[in-house]
Amino acid sequence: MGLQRNGMKKKKKQGATDEYWQGPEVAHAWVYGYGHLTWEWQPCVALRGVLHPGLFALLFLLIDSPALVAYGPRMLQGVIASFGDAAVCRSAERLGGPSAAWWTMAVHLGSWFQLYCLPRTYSSSLESVLFALALEQWLRGARLRSVTFGAAAVALRPTAAGYWLALVLYEVAVAARCGQLRRLVPGFILPGFAVAVSVLMLSTALDSWYYGEATVVPWSFLAFNVLSDGSALYGSHAWYWYATEGLVGARKLSGSVDGEQRE
Repeated sequence: MGLQRNGMKKKKKQGATDEYWQGPEVAHAWVYGYGHLTWEWQPCVALRGVLHPGLFALLFLLIDSPALVAYGPRMLQGVIASFGDAAVCRSAERLGGPSAAWWTMAVHLGSWFQLYCLPRTYSSSLESVLFALALEQWLRGARLRSVTFGAAAVALRPTAAGYWLALVLYEVAVAARCGQLRRLVPGFILPGFAVAVSVLMLSTALDSWYYGEATVVPWSFLAFNVLSDGSALYGSHAWYWYATEGLVGARKLSGSVDGEQRE
């Protein structure tokens, strides 16, 4: 937490415009009545949900100081990021013991990218923390609590659904191999589905209330970025990029780490 807070003190420049335009600026407009809302917030587009800026709006409602309005969101995100750091540490300790936890935190906190991005007020930073918390709960066997964090991450950023699909498919495969698939359905699939749907329904209700009409932000996100290829406005890779370059690069890095460990 100390590192994250210290990192926030040093962030005098913005990393990308979304750091403000999709979080604190939106909250400022809601609470104080003035501020700029980008085109993603128009009801005809509705690409953004209210959960992320809602955190900062609650903060603004509780404070009344120009300095805290300016720096409060950064401080809040720094505290949130520290919970993600703790979750990463506990997950590593559960998987590999105290030594693995120490090495994991050395790499995690020694990463300039983590220290640069996690304490910033991006929705993706909050998504990362939610995923770290969900994974920790998953490893502890607290599946429903894990699904709650995971559903919140998906409501925040629909792209997080890909991580959860992989985890659920893995769980199903393990249960099928052990002959426990029938137990998995009433013990995890159905309760987990109910929790996920409840969280997403709450998020949809809040978004619909804000936009003044029935609005499913994950669907708007999918329709714009995938079905309409709107994300190409910000750059794109060829369809085979992940197979030919992305995964290859990640595997090379993983191989070098494995080699160091064997030595």
